[in-house]
Amino acid sequence: MKRSICLFLSILLTLSTLPFPTSAESYAETVLVSKTTEFLADGSYVLIAIYENSVQTRSSTYKKYGSKAYTFYNASGEALWKYTVDGVFTVNIGVSAVCTTSVHNYEIYNSNWSCSSANSYASGNQAISNGEFVKKLLGITVERESFQVVLTCNSNGNLS
Repeated sequence: MKRSICLFLSILLTLSTLPFPTSAESYAETVLVSKTTEFLADGSYVLIAIYENSVQTRSSTYKKYGSKAYTFYNASGEALWKYTVDGVFTVNIGVSAVCTTSVHNYEIYNSNWSCSSANSYASGNQAISNGEFVKKLLGITVERESFQVVLTCNSNGNLS
């Protein structure tokens, strides 16, 4: 009897450490939705990637998590920096999508570049972020890249 109780408690302890969905939710992995490239006149280009991760429930309303990343490359193909806007959306399937959170982050790959300004906000069904990166040589700004990143979620939960 003592052995059965020990076995039962060890199984219970093992199961309690596993990540189970809460209530009716199920976890999803982050998935690449799309990847496109925009070429600029000087030969530099921007790789734009959209990622998503949904928490599905049995109801018609759920949370959608998404990211839109801009990675800037020079004409030689060297990655200089990456700027990402992350959005959290409440989706009512077929009816509406509302952005509840919009945040940004960035990574610098080339030390001549820096982020001079960045801000994010949620508006309707969009996570919007504005950023500006500058390249300085000997303390003088020699190049400037300003942009707006908009992550949109439609009422079916599709990101663009």
